[in-house]
Amino acid sequence: MATKTSRNPLRAVAILAATAALAACSNPAPQEGRIGFSSSAITLWNSHGEADLLRVGESLSVSTLLPGQLAGNAKYQVRIAVAGGTELVLADLLTTHDGRLPLATILHDAGEFDGVRAGSTLDVTLTDPDGAVHRQSVMVSSSRTPRQGAGWDVDEAQPPHVFAADASGAPQNAFAVGAATLAPGEVGGEIFAAGDGFPPGAVVDLYVARDADVWVGKAMPRPGDPAYIAGPVTATVDADGRLAPTRTGFVPAVGHVGIYDVLVDVDRNGVFDWSFNVKDGADGEQKVGLTVQLSQSWLAERTSKHILVNLAYDSAGRDEGVWRNAYTPGEPVYMYVNPPVMTRYHASAKKWVVRHQDWDTFWNSPAADANVGGAAGFGRRPIADLAISELKYKPQNGCTNSPPLVTFNAEPGDYDMVIDFDGDGFYDIGRDLLDVFSGDAEGGLVDPAHVSQLPAAQRVGFSVR
Repeated sequence: MATKTSRNPLRAVAILAATAALAACSNPAPQEGRIGFSSSAITLWNSHGEADLLRVGESLSVSTLLPGQLAGNAKYQVRIAVAGGTELVLADLLTTHDGRLPLATILHDAGEFDGVRAGSTLDVTLTDPDGAVHRQSVMVSSSRTPRQGAGWDVDEAQPPHVFAADASGAPQNAFAVGAATLAPGEVGGEIFAAGDGFPPGAVVDLYVARDADVWVGKAMPRPGDPAYIAGPVTATVDADGRLAPTRTGFVPAVGHVGIYDVLVDVDRNGVFDWSFNVKDGADGEQKVGLTVQLSQSWLAERTSKHILVNLAYDSAGRDEGVWRNAYTPGEPVYMYVNPPVMTRYHASAKKWVVRHQDWDTFWNSPAADANVGGAAGFGRRPIADLAISELKYKPQNGCTNSPPLVTFNAEPGDYDMVIDFDGDGFYDIGRDLLDVFSGDAEGGLVDPAHVSQLPAAQRVGFSVR
């Protein structure tokens, strides 16, 4: 099964931070006709595909438009900072073999969690393997800006800034379910919607829907639609264009674990509009609006000491692939997960592909010689020496569900995957995530007791044949 691709840059969301196999990360010889860093090699896009424009609440992506603009199969470091101030992003991006950078989301929800404000300038730098730097900047705006015409000024409609929130109106990316008492930092209960930048005094319709990459031009989900969750909820905007925290009616439970978007229909015509005169709003265009995740208490009661989840994914797009465990040589393998719990997974992590290890004698062994520096019985497993490819990933602004991360171009063999949240080169049992199971195509949690009963052939993260 070949990896699905898309020629539409809005559908080609690829990676936040990734490296290839170690051999592929070396800087290749200069390519014939390659455009150097003195040219405009990168293009910045907002969530709606507009170049060099970013509004409060939108996400920022980067890409190249033509082959050969960058070195092939090379790791580039991307850094975003408020001009003269706070660093927001420091991550790695991987080019394709022909020197292109697929559209990559590098900053989520600008202005919601990071101190960015309307009027801020964000400096974006892309550094190649030899240290050469390409710079570009983008200004953040939430105000209506007139377009100059021939003798008149025309105000283009700007989209409202809408976001999932708690009852106080604080933006939230994740809601926990499955426990009567939530851990510190976890947020539960009904999902509210809030925002600003609306037409003053407007009456609007709100919806909650299952996540999609693109809403522009689509009908708002209605009861009976596969994407429908809640709405339309009628809400009135105040005289300053602000939407106070508004109940959506969606109180998630364990069966709702997954990813969702919040939509606002400004003109209430039932369609997500994006024209010069009318623009609707979404917490979720080209990004995940919010996640519903299992509470830490729920997880601790049901997963023993290991947190097992299927990670091997076959596409760069969230909507375009499945968790798959069998690949052919040369196929790209991706790593994708909706973290099963909240606060402790809002952190930097290293993502490892390692040579496959036996479940009984290594990953799940209680023997002292299999446990390095951890607690008695179970604790830690060294993985750095087993690594095929090391991937360093830094979630942006607390967003826990990113586009799938490219892992490496598959070579024959059996492999396991580890998400190492403290980046120490060890699999810490009960804290890090492990993929050593080939029987689940849903990407959900796996009971370690079930894995222990499977034949050895199914106790593998993924195989390449």
